[in-house]
Amino acid sequence: MKKLKTVAALMLALVMLLSTTACSGDTTWSAKYEDTTLPVGVYIYNTYSAYYQAYYQVTDSSTPVMDQKIGDKPVSDWIKEKATESIKSTLYTQKKFKELGLSFTEEELSVQQKNLDSSWAQGKAILEKLGIAKESLNIASIQQQAMYIKIFEAIYGKGGEKAVSDSELEDYYVDNYTHYGYFTKALTTTDKNKKTVNLSDEEIKKIGEKFEEYAKDINENGKKPEDVAKTYKDDEDLESDPYRQNTLIVKDSTLSDDLQSALKDLDAGKAKAVKSGTTYYLLYKYDIKDSVSDLKKEETRTQYLSYMKGEEFDTMMAEGAEALEGVTINDSALKKYTPERVANLTKS
Repeated sequence: MKKLKTVAALMLALVMLLSTTACSGDTTWSAKYEDTTLPVGVYIYNTYSAYYQAYYQVTDSSTPVMDQKIGDKPVSDWIKEKATESIKSTLYTQKKFKELGLSFTEEELSVQQKNLDSSWAQGKAILEKLGIAKESLNIASIQQQAMYIKIFEAIYGKGGEKAVSDSELEDYYVDNYTHYGYFTKALTTTDKNKKTVNLSDEEIKKIGEKFEEYAKDINENGKKPEDVAKTYKDDEDLESDPYRQNTLIVKDSTLSDDLQSALKDLDAGKAKAVKSGTTYYLLYKYDIKDSVSDLKKEETRTQYLSYMKGEEFDTMMAEGAEALEGVTINDSALKKYTPERVANLTKS
């Protein structure tokens, strides 16, 4: 990992050498590439975003973020590098969007405008304080994300240069995902002082026995999990349906080891009662092949296609941004709108 970080640092240094800098004194823009000029607000926004990334990466909560290091780099340097990388990513995304001859429909532009208006309304106070205009927010975030997704779909979607066939996507889905259903019972209660306390061993034992009965109704008596969940709802006098379903890659999920192990060992069409932490679960495993037809829906297909090829695409786009030559970085703007400035304004 240390070696990889060193290589990444060298690559970044090379990119900076391949780029040019400008010290004109005009700090209204941050970078130029061919006929595109990015306003300085785009760089400020990227610096602001990188500052919050740093906030969650530093390890000492008792020391100001800007006084710490990430790896072997001072946080200020790390933020500046991240912000500059994001600038190049924006320029490369716009370049790739044009190269592929892509455009947005009126409906897509309308959705983007709504997202922009919503984001601006939520963050206007701090964004304006930092010197970020609404259009800069659009370029750096809303439009950037929309272009990024459009490029992905153009490359991996039907007819794209790296198009994924329906059969390839189905194989990926079946080989990697688990579709399961569940309902739960908490093994805690609230005492007279309104504190959460664990149930007694005897109470937990009775709940476990009841959940074993629910599993038996499915495994031996042929009941559907949805019907057993209705029985549980009645038994517990619940107001809403307690049954939930989920589809995920178990080993990459945040499920506890108990639940991961249970789902891995469980056969399709079977149920199991599992105690994990302070919760009892009734798990039911569906046959993943039964939901393959859902991939024919455009929204679902795009979702799982992004899971399948997202990492590959991110790497490809990052490498394209790194290799982008002829970018002019406005050194005057970078010196004026520093990470320290962002940190101070954010706290004040």
